Amino acid sequence: MAQAFTKTMARNIFYGGTAFFFLLFLALTFDSVGQLPNR
Repeated sequence: MAQAFTKTMARNIFYGGTAFFFLLFLALTFDSVGQLPNR
């Protein structure tokens, strides 16, 4: 590995972070929808 930070690594980190926050957003959305009838 000649370069410390390659474009492939950057792309993988970007996709990983995007997928993580998307799943986190979905989880919070479904949790909020589930909590609404209790109010």
